[in-house]
Amino acid sequence: MQTKIDVSTQILDWIIRSIPLETVPDKVLSSIQKWRSGDSKPTFNQLEQVSKALGIPFGYFFLQTPPNEDLSIV
Repeated sequence: MQTKIDVSTQILDWIIRSIPLETVPDKVLSSIQKWRSGDSKPTFNQLEQVSKALGIPFGYFFLQTPPNEDLSIV
């Protein structure tokens, strides 16, 4: 039995805004859109694969709100 994971829509929206969509494989983008719309929920393995494909830390998928990124130069 596969466990489905609840991922915050805020996190999924943040991911879509943060990455250049032309570099995302169609399968990955399709999965994210299905999760965003609520048509399906990801499994642990699917989240791990998307994390690797997009270069996003795996733990970000378990946050409720997007991380605060301070990109100012020190």
